[in-house]
Formats: sequence, structure tokens, C-alpha cells
Amino acid sequence: MTIEIDLSGKVAVITGSGGGIGAAIAETYTKAGAQVVVADLDTDAAARTVKRLNGNGGKAESYHVDVTDSSSVDRLFDHCIEAHGGVDIFVASAGLSDKFDIFQLELEEWRRVLDINLTGSFLCSKRAVMSMRERGRGGRIILIGSPTAFRGALRGHVAYAASKGGSVAFAKTLARTVAKDKVTVNVITPGQTDTELLWETNPREAIDKIMETVPLGLAQPSDIALGALYLASDGASHVTGISLDIDGGGVMR
Repeated sequence: MTIEIDLSGKVAVITGSGGGIGAAIAETYTKAGAQVVVADLDTDAAARTVKRLNGNGGKAESYHVDVTDSSSVDRLFDHCIEAHGGVDIFVASAGLSDKFDIFQLELEEWRRVLDINLTGSFLCSKRAVMSMRERGRGGRIILIGSPTAFRGALRGHVAYAASKGGSVAFAKTLARTVAKDKVTVNVITPGQTDTELLWETNPREAIDKIMETVPLGLAQPSDIALGALYLASDGASHVTGISLDIDGGGVMR
């Protein structure tokens, strides 16, 4: 038996989708028929992603957004309402990590990581829910979390871990708040995933050491994207407030 997930007629906004996991989710959603808004601070990266997606028959457009700026977020969602009638799916994939050692971590960097990873999810989710309520046909909110929310980071990254722990609590609380609107709110917790962010923020020897504890090894962005596809689907209409571990068995909680 073959089950196909069809997102035709759905509008999906994905922050941080110029590359990495966000871009993989954007590709998967366009293949399922969704209209995707590739929202990113890096306009060049977003444009490259959109060109690739549209070249493969998808429906995508790019939009510049700073998720830490409420005015910028408002412009993004106002555009989606004006151009597409609203938003059905929102994925918070914009993210930033920090230094390994808390004694090297400055307050400015701590705030920057929490602003992007946690406050950005709050600002965007709030506008997404407002649009979904107005649209009147439910919706999906998906946050990209991390196993560090449950076990702590293995090599420092205290601001990152704190932001991801906050994201889980935020998602569970929001899920209770908007359930009456038929809006589900879930978190995907990827393990070590083969993205530029991973290699930029961790030395290879550290990644190799961590991978020794992960039965299925390093994930690909497409692995995470398939989980995001399920959570966006009609089949997940009764799934809310969960953290979906896609970590190769690294945590097994």
C-alpha cells in the first residue's frame, strides 16, 4: 500500500530555509504540492534555494526576514496574507549556535542565540496562529528543536541548549492554547545532521566522537524533512505537543 502526502493548496512559511534543514523541508513541501515561502535573513541563499525548487517544478518564493525583529516578521506574514490568502504551515528552522565554553560566552552572544532560536519562534508563531485563526481551517506549527533540550549539550553550547529547552516548553504551552483552533504545535528534535551549521560550530574530531554513540550515524537534512512532512500532513491532525526525535537513536528517551 502506498500512502502519498498531498499539500496542494497549502501555504508554508519556513524560516531559515536558505540552506540546511530548512531548505530540505522546503524542497519536500514543494514536491508535495505546497506553495512555499523561503524566508531567510540571507537573501542570496534564499534566492538560490527558490531557483532550485522552481527549476524542479515547485512553487516557491523568497522573502527577506529577520526573525528577531517584530516589524520584519509582520511584513513577512502580511505579505503571505496579501499574496496567498494566509498561512497553513509554519516551520521555525532559523537557528544559531554559540561557543563551547560558558566562560568564553559573552552576554551579547547569549542574547543573540536566544533571540533567534526562541524569540524568533515566538514572534513568527504568534503571527502564524493569527493567520490560521483568520483562515479558519486549522494549521500546523513545527519548531526545529534539539536533543540538547532533554540531555543538555555534550560540548558546551549552553545558550543553544537553553534556547532549545525553551522551545519545547513554548511548543507544549502553545499547543494547549491553540488546539481549539485546530492548530497543532510540535517540535522536531534532530540529532547531528550533515549541515553547514554542524561543521561550522564543531570540530570534526568532536563530531566523530559523538557519532560513536549514535547507532544510525549522521542524519541527512532529508531525514528531518520527511518528519516535517508527516507533521504537516492531514495524517498528523491528532498529533500535538510532541517532540519527534529524529536522531539516529542517539537519545532513545
